[in-house]
Amino acid sequence: MFGSASGGGSSFQGAQRAPWRVLLADDDAGVRNSLAALLHLDGFATEEVGGGEEALRRLRSCSPSLAERGLNGVFDLMVLDVHMPDLTGVEVLRRARRELDWALPTLFVSGEASTDLHEEVKSAGGFRLLSKPVMPEDFRGSVRELVSTFLLKDEN
Repeated sequence: MFGSASGGGSSFQGAQRAPWRVLLADDDAGVRNSLAALLHLDGFATEEVGGGEEALRRLRSCSPSLAERGLNGVFDLMVLDVHMPDLTGVEVLRRARRELDWALPTLFVSGEASTDLHEEVKSAGGFRLLSKPVMPEDFRGSVRELVSTFLLKDEN
């Protein structure tokens, strides 16, 4: 389901720009809903899915004509849980890059925060790994930094 940007908080959206579109994958519905609510506060539009395979299916369903024009389909960035039962978030990112040739900026969340996992996320091309329970101010700050680093520079 698509979320809509609704009031509150500061928005990253310029007056002429549609909301940034986020693919959010987490097998825990409570975490997924909480993260989506935080994204909506900052003016993002989200599509939430419950697992890695579903995330890949959604990415694959994006219009090939958009990909041919160098666009990332309908998403600007991803927020992925690392540990999902069907496919890890790290594997989703790797396969999106390998199979779809998309380098979507990606933020990861996980109940595990080991040094090895941080390195795995980094080697896959992830922006950052946040530990669960995710603190709202850390999540929102990381998303702001991701947008500033990868998305706003492309618009200037």
